[in-house]
Amino acid sequence: YFHNGAFWNLKDAIKEMGSIQLGIDIDDQDAQKIENFLKSLSGKKPQIIYPILPPNSANIYLNSFLIVLKNLFCYRNFFDDIIKKIIKD
Repeated sequence: YFHNGAFWNLKDAIKEMGSIQLGIDIDDQDAQKIENFLKSLSGKKPQIIYPILPPNSANIYLNSFLIVLKNLFCYRNFFDDIIKKIIKD
């Protein structure tokens, strides 16, 4: 359990989260009740569809900003050269 696999069973993970997140000590009996409750839950997990990002996603905001600058100021030749260099990279 957890991002680093620090706990091998749910009951120990429950007790640790009680301590870390709630500042309380959860005894074995209460941890078992919480574990039983969690294991009783059922249903379908929601499908998560991740977006497909363009290959140069880091430059999108910069490109958009430069296009806005280009339209605000009439330095078209100057900004055209900058935008062409960025898009090529």
